[in-house]
Amino acid sequence: MNEIRMGIRPEVWDGLKSRFSRMANALHGKPSRIITIPKGSDELGCTSKNSDIHLNPNHELVKMLSEPEAIKFITGVYGHEDMHQHMTDFTAFDRATKAKPEAERGVFHMLCNIIEDPAIEYGASRFFGGKLLKALHFSVLHIYRQSPPLDEEESKSEQFFSALIQYGDGGILKGNFTYPEARKTFREVLPYVDRAIEEPDCKKRIALMKKVYEISRPLWIDEIEALQKLIDLLKKLGRDHSGSSGRGDPSFKSGEGETEPTKTEKRRKITVRRISKEEAEATESGHGESMPNVEFIPEGEPVPKGEDDPESKSVPDGEIGQEAENELNCAEGKTPAATTSPSYSDCESSEEAPERLSIISDEEFHLSDEELETLVADAEAMIREGREEKLEQAKTENEPLEIPEMVKRYPRIRCSNQRVTVSNPERLAGSYAHIIATLAGSISILVNQFKRIFRADIEERERRTSGRLNIKRLSTGTPSTRIFDRKRQPGNKQDTAVMIAIDESLSMHGEKTRMAMQTAILLAEVFAKVGITVKIIGFTDHGGKPIHYHYTSWQNTAAERLKLLNISARADNFDGYTIRYCGELLKKRPESHKMLIVVSDGQPATHGYRNFEEGIADTRNAIREVSKFAKVFGVLIGSEDVDVLFTMYGTNFLHISNVTELPQRLGKKISVAIKNW
Repeated sequence: MNEIRMGIRPEVWDGLKSRFSRMANALHGKPSRIITIPKGSDELGCTSKNSDIHLNPNHELVKMLSEPEAIKFITGVYGHEDMHQHMTDFTAFDRATKAKPEAERGVFHMLCNIIEDPAIEYGASRFFGGKLLKALHFSVLHIYRQSPPLDEEESKSEQFFSALIQYGDGGILKGNFTYPEARKTFREVLPYVDRAIEEPDCKKRIALMKKVYEISRPLWIDEIEALQKLIDLLKKLGRDHSGSSGRGDPSFKSGEGETEPTKTEKRRKITVRRISKEEAEATESGHGESMPNVEFIPEGEPVPKGEDDPESKSVPDGEIGQEAENELNCAEGKTPAATTSPSYSDCESSEEAPERLSIISDEEFHLSDEELETLVADAEAMIREGREEKLEQAKTENEPLEIPEMVKRYPRIRCSNQRVTVSNPERLAGSYAHIIATLAGSISILVNQFKRIFRADIEERERRTSGRLNIKRLSTGTPSTRIFDRKRQPGNKQDTAVMIAIDESLSMHGEKTRMAMQTAILLAEVFAKVGITVKIIGFTDHGGKPIHYHYTSWQNTAAERLKLLNISARADNFDGYTIRYCGELLKKRPESHKMLIVVSDGQPATHGYRNFEEGIADTRNAIREVSKFAKVFGVLIGSEDVDVLFTMYGTNFLHISNVTELPQRLGKKISVAIKNW
């Protein structure tokens, strides 16, 4: 029998991180980094300001589960954090929190977290389903099972907030209220909590949270200091999002893509339940269903109205807070007006209660044999994927940069080839994602063009002056010498290797550098999506000594593309040397077709050239040499030296003043140039 592993092995976690990152890209259409929370931290998960998701695979809640259960649990925590990016407007939460008295902000913030978490979980099925949704429910149930019974809480305020947490997680309260005030307040706020959980609009949820805050304030106002223990507990459970920033999905509308409430969602409607006379007799005799803190009301009998029941009286407007009431009315498009609190029975009747409800069972929580086998197989697959990624990384790091042929050609020149590294990729991810968002339209256009150019490679018939006679064309009577057809076989255009060289000379400073960086990122993303092998370097020169900055390898991974943000204006530029160097790298590639794209401001300048004219002539000769086995294109950035670039590149260059001009023009230029491949 295999030994049961507890928690998640590091090699499995590496695979999970990659999987979550791919899931985030599929769900949002943009990259999202998964950051490991350091060991020893009490945090379970959070979302940072640049939309990175932080997860803790070493949390106590993870380590108490077997590895398959832990995988499912942490996947659910990922799903929870992902939902915050869909539905939560953290900016609005921050504004609402800062509007409260300073001493009460911590409690208000905690209250918002307590209600927001089940709200986003309730709406999760509108955004994703399948295994991810099941994992989300699994994680909620696991946290719920670890919560202590209400009667273990030491104060009325802690008991009240614990009841809200348990209600949001499982729908059923564990243990019994020992403080009548806590029970009374809980029942009074429950209609607003239910409405907030089911409300898809974040601003309306905040208005409802303010009502809960105002109604419950008399209960906890004299116990604020004692509540710090509960606030710390919420942080440990990943329920404190004070470091997060984001906005709910603006495209989401209530009612779009709605599905039937899940079993977990339905559990929130059970504090009062009507039962038949037979069920009531069975319950009284001890043989019926037993649920803590659930009142069974026989059919035909009214809900009792007493001092502890919210139906016994309306809550005066002054206690609810007219400001929160008006905010809610405005959010719903109503005229601000004073209203009274809805009764609990009003909320209960808003959704038909399920026929049978029960406490979360071990059978429901534990994994089935089939699911267990699937998760174990997934873990092994992730380990294999991790090993393959490490091999690819090692291959990238060992990629030769020095070219012996260049030493023979330039015996007195020593080129410095440097692999670009970044010490803080998490910091760069947000900036890179922002640039990708601004270039999204251009990327889409160029991807579609390149798919047609490189993938739609079929047999064609060309009109020629020799070949197979075309009778139809001959019979038209139109004078033409092109009355013959010749078949052109597919050239497998997608079997292409592309080198991109970015000029990093001092003359590229300012706006030119920004455009060069955007051009590099645009092309790197496009070629990656189309499946074309590409490598990107930056080139400069210091005192006649060329320097190459290798940003991406031929693998062009997402992590490598972050390095493109380091493109800068540095010193001189030895174009002729760099073009020949790129040509030698292309020669060593196994692909059938080669392409070199040089992005610059058009003017070679280095101590390696005696004068300007020599620089232009050497660069022109280098382009002609490489053009014998590769297509060479120049992209001129800025408004200078158009004639110079024409002298060097002939017609194979583009002059752009904005990156948005690149997609259409480069696509046409490449399409014509590689037609006969």
